[in-house]
Amino acid sequence: MMPAIRLTSRLTLFILFLLLTAAIAVGVRIVEKVSSALEAGQSVLVFPEGTTTIGITVLPFHRRLLNAAIDANVPIQPISIGYRRHNRPDHLAPFIGDDEFQPHLLRILKQPAVDVTLVFHEPVRASAEGPITDLADSLHKTVAAGLADIHRGGSDASSSSLASLT
Repeated sequence: MMPAIRLTSRLTLFILFLLLTAAIAVGVRIVEKVSSALEAGQSVLVFPEGTTTIGITVLPFHRRLLNAAIDANVPIQPISIGYRRHNRPDHLAPFIGDDEFQPHLLRILKQPAVDVTLVFHEPVRASAEGPITDLADSLHKTVAAGLADIHRGGSDASSSSLASLT
């Protein structure tokens, strides 16, 4: 490898290391703030996937924010959210990626009403004793099973329709 390329490679690795270190520090501060809010009795809504999808599947859960519930010794309330239109899963309702609110809302309102179903699963008491990966996997399976049930139309959960303006 030529010296200039080697130097560039080392600088790139160093910059990536600095970015990763900064991201971890920010993550720790966020967990601390969420934990403090939970300890103060506030409710905190977390989307553990860390992003949004078209609503057909559930992505893997990020474990870091689960530590806030463990630190605050509060239960976790898993919730499945599903969208259906014409008795089928709806891919237009979920807010995805860089989607902006106003165009997204207008797109939804131009369509027939969408049914939004929420399934409130049994609360889970998190414990520092077991691996956090087991907790994340268990919560993921629960939420994914709830979403699959919603998509099959088999859920008795709370549901409401978003009316269309057209």
